[in-house]
Amino acid sequence: MNNIDKLSKWVEKKPIIIKAFNRDDSESLAYSSGGGNGQVTFARPHNEVNCLKLPTICLFEFDFPHEHQCYIGIMKRKAAVSTLDSRLTIVQLYPINIPSLELLCNKISNKRFKNQFNEHLKEKIKIEPLTPRLSSHIIGIIAEDPQNQKILESITNNLPGIQTKSDLEINRENALKTALEIFGYNLRSVPRELFIKSNSSTALSSLNPIYIREDNVIQRDVSQIEGYLLKNMDITGKAVFLKNGERLEVYTANRNYLEEAFGVDLIYYNQTLGSIVMVQYKMLEEASDNKNWIFRLDNQTKDEISRMKIPEIKSNATDYRLNREPFYFKFVQRRCTESNIKSYIISLDHLNKILNSHKAIGPRGGIRIDYPALEGTYLRESDFISLIRSGYIGTHRVESEALITIISEISRGNKELIFALQRSEDQNKEK
Repeated sequence: MNNIDKLSKWVEKKPIIIKAFNRDDSESLAYSSGGGNGQVTFARPHNEVNCLKLPTICLFEFDFPHEHQCYIGIMKRKAAVSTLDSRLTIVQLYPINIPSLELLCNKISNKRFKNQFNEHLKEKIKIEPLTPRLSSHIIGIIAEDPQNQKILESITNNLPGIQTKSDLEINRENALKTALEIFGYNLRSVPRELFIKSNSSTALSSLNPIYIREDNVIQRDVSQIEGYLLKNMDITGKAVFLKNGERLEVYTANRNYLEEAFGVDLIYYNQTLGSIVMVQYKMLEEASDNKNWIFRLDNQTKDEISRMKIPEIKSNATDYRLNREPFYFKFVQRRCTESNIKSYIISLDHLNKILNSHKAIGPRGGIRIDYPALEGTYLRESDFISLIRSGYIGTHRVESEALITIISEISRGNKELIFALQRSEDQNKEK
């Protein structure tokens, strides 16, 4: 059963809610949602919303000055805000390729369903759910359009009980969220360029699906990237973001040649200030006493650390860095929600110092990292973002310009370059 089928079954248990908004309400809601791709709230009387089973899918029609537009999203929660009213919160609100609810009604072939839908359209004030079977039928109609399918897939992934994301997927999305926040974006920001392998599981696909470029568009645009060959691309995804003259490139490196070369999961390239920062993700497990979060050093991590080296650059750097080493570890609590990921970040140098000290020795003699070992010395998410955006950490520009060439080549599958890097490190050790 695919996600669209799962969504059809879902709305039979929690039927779709539809509503057409007037001109004033439409403009206010669209503005508050940042163009329609964010979160909106509005209040309705208690007696109107008591029957709603949340979370579920909502289908809205907005009346804009020159057009009508339908949006689909998740009505996530309701909460009392006064004696008379409840606040409804809608998230993941996307425009779909259907201009109006009336035109959607015209697509309904089943006469009984069409009559039911028309009755709901006549209700101009109240918010009421559709019937279960009509809700399922509406999902099928919306999914007939390939563009709408992408939106439905994205929404389905955010409904509890339909598709549980793995720790890896949550970490990828969190990593991308961090990358975007460096330049003031959120997960609904629009990348200027986006390259994604077909059927990949990259976190880049959590971006607004309207702007995701898959094989057909990639084939058209790929010739504009000098030396870029899609058939040899072994990287999960690459995105380029622009904001006010600032440029950020994001490479997902997990389980591909880039991780084999550098031992990292994600690479941030601040092209504007010429710095590169690389991050490896690790999960923190809850201790048996539920009072601490622990990461136990394993052979995989040791191997990754051994690969965290960059070639020496012979040129002199002229720009300033607090720390020119690009490697960082992000430790994430395993049991957390996607919207509230708890983590801390430390540099590779800091990690090595802890691992070589008595602070990392557990009660049974094992090597581990935990909060007490850090003694409060670590970077929080906002600290890390500020340092990357300011260019205060990461490689110098002269290093980055050489390194990004290597990264681009490795991401295209040049394994010979990986071996060359490893031989270079072995030779340095012999000296």
